[in-house]
Amino acid sequence: MPDYDAALKLLLKDARGHAMEYLTGRRVKEWLDTELPPSASRRADLVCAAWDDSVGHVELQSRNDSDMDIRMYQYGGRIHEHYRVYPWQLVLYVGEAPMSMPTRIRGPFLDYYFQLVDFRDLDGEPMLESAALSDNILAVLMRLRDQRQAVREIVHRIAKSDAGRVVAMDHLATLAGLRRISGIVEEEGSKVPITESILEHELFGPLIRRGVDEGVLIGRQEGRQEGRQEGRQEGVLNEAFAMARRVVVARFGPATPWLDEQLRNKSARQLEDLVDRSFQVGTIDELFR
Repeated sequence: MPDYDAALKLLLKDARGHAMEYLTGRRVKEWLDTELPPSASRRADLVCAAWDDSVGHVELQSRNDSDMDIRMYQYGGRIHEHYRVYPWQLVLYVGEAPMSMPTRIRGPFLDYYFQLVDFRDLDGEPMLESAALSDNILAVLMRLRDQRQAVREIVHRIAKSDAGRVVAMDHLATLAGLRRISGIVEEEGSKVPITESILEHELFGPLIRRGVDEGVLIGRQEGRQEGRQEGRQEGVLNEAFAMARRVVVARFGPATPWLDEQLRNKSARQLEDLVDRSFQVGTIDELFR
C-alpha cells in the first residue's frame, strides 16, 4: 500500500484547507517540530500551535494498536517537556477493521485520556464542498452520500487545478486504497483529460494511455509547431517546480533564495523524484546532498 501517512500529513497541513478545524474545532496557527527530545523512542506524526494558544498532537493510525494509550501518554509527556505545555491529543483512524484501541489510563493520581476518531464516522459532505482540494481528497475517507459521484467531482477539480495535479492524484489514489475504491478512482480518472505530466503517474499513466485516444490527451500530431512543444515542456517544468517547492517548504520550513536556486537547476523528473525523497530524509541538507 502506498504511504498514506505522508499523504495525510500533507493534506492535513494544507494552509488553504479546513480539515484540522473540522476535525478538532481549533484553527492551526503554525506547525511545530515533531522531533521530540532525544530520549523519546518515537517521532510524533503532527504537532501544531493553535490560535487559541494551545498545542495539539495528532497521530495517524491505519491499524489498531493495543498499546495506543501508552504511546499517546508518552508522546504527551515528551511534548510537554519540549514545549512546556501539555497538548490536546487526537488519534485519527483510517483503517478497515473496526476501531478498537484503549484511550484512557487511570491510576491513584492520574486520569489520562485522548480523543480517538474513526474517519468513517465523520460526515464527508462539508469537506467535499470546501474550496480546498486537500479537504476534498480527505473526504473520500469519510461518510459520503454517493462515493462514486464524490470521486468524480474530485477528479474533475484536480484536472482544473492550476498546479500540483500529479501530487493531488497520487494522494487521491493513496487514500482510495485505504477505502478499497481504487477501481472507482481509476474509472473516473480515465474519463478526464489531465495535463501530460499525469501520464507519468504510476497508477493513472498506463490507465489514461489505454483508455483515451493519445492524440486527444497529449494532442501532439507530427506537424505540431516546435514552439508550442517547448511551451508545453516549460509548463510541465513550472508545475513540477511549484509542486516540489510546496512539499519541501511544508516538510522542512520556510522558502529561501537558496532553495529556489536548487530547485530551478533540476528537470521535471528530478523535481518529482525530490518530492518522493523528501519523506525519506530528516533534513533539507540530506535532501540535496
